Amino acid sequence: MSQSINKHMIIGNIGDSLRAADLPSGSKVLNFSVATNRSWKDKDTSEVTQQTDWHNVSIFGKSAENAEKILKPGSYVYIEGESVSSTWEKDDQKHYSQNINCQEWKALSPRPQEDGNS
Repeated sequence: MSQSINKHMIIGNIGDSLRAADLPSGSKVLNFSVATNRSWKDKDTSEVTQQTDWHNVSIFGKSAENAEKILKPGSYVYIEGESVSSTWEKDDQKHYSQNINCQEWKALSPRPQEDGNS
């Protein structure tokens, strides 16, 4: 059997809300979204285009308890973890979601000012 790797690393800003919950096991989970941005210059028009991608993140256990005390909406953060897919049906429609189950996180210093270089 061949090996595979499922590892995601993102650096971005936390969105509007962090949602904490207690799992049936008594462990805590902290859910939130992180925005990452990318930009590029169109070769023909020289126009700069920017795109924001949103990533759903979950932190579990003691790490979630610590993150809940430190992380706030807008926090600049490093997230490392594995991607987990979910599917469900609602109103006869199949829905899909992608989540990063965080294995390591770090609050970063305030985001540096952008100087136009990507």
